[in-house]
Amino acid sequence: MTTNDELLQSEESFHDAWAEQVDPATVLVDELNTACTLPETRAISKALGDVKDKRIVELGCGCGEASVYFAKHGAGVTVTDLSSGMF
Repeated sequence: MTTNDELLQSEESFHDAWAEQVDPATVLVDELNTACTLPETRAISKALGDVKDKRIVELGCGCGEASVYFAKHGAGVTVTDLSSGMF
């Protein structure tokens, strides 16, 4: 049986390896967040309305594409992720 600590370490290792493969300069922030295959950002945007001057905290930010998208629209954004390489 896998313990919580083992699961956490496995997830962190997986995401650390992923982070090593991602060049932040190549993340297509606008394209990813407006794509028809990413309806969650549109739903969040609709629910939040104008994010200018709002504060957003993203837990599990991954490559940060959603956080950067909202920051580009005027939000103050704080991020964190299990993998220190992801942000």
